[in-house]
Amino acid sequence: MKRLIVFAAALFAVAGCETVQHGTTTLDPTRSVSIARSQFDDIPVPEGLQIITLGNRSFTYERGGVRVGRLEYSGPVAGDDVVGFYRANMPLQPYGWTLTEEKREDASTSMLFRKGSAKCVLSISLGTRNSTLTIDVTSE
Repeated sequence: MKRLIVFAAALFAVAGCETVQHGTTTLDPTRSVSIARSQFDDIPVPEGLQIITLGNRSFTYERGGVRVGRLEYSGPVAGDDVVGFYRANMPLQPYGWTLTEEKREDASTSMLFRKGSAKCVLSISLGTRNSTLTIDVTSE
């Protein structure tokens, strides 16, 4: 019986996988094809910040009303400029987010935005020359 369960689990895992090619890189069959690194259309990114994909630090998933993702960025932009960018731009169309909470600590600021059932948390390091930004998106 135990062998049957292990075999069934292995068969199920293999049946749900396939190989995906992105450019010249082939993702092995054990990776989920549902997870992506695409950015969300309704969350702007300040000019100068570049997405960090090394080590799968950035990912997104959207399907059937479920929306989840973590995107990490870094670049030569002052942290206060990043905070000001999001205060000014997230509420605008076509983005349409509402700032509901903002917390500033010594070297970072976190901002909570909401839109419908979606929640977006921005964590921004407050460097004077370089900043890091983490965008966490979830559906409630």
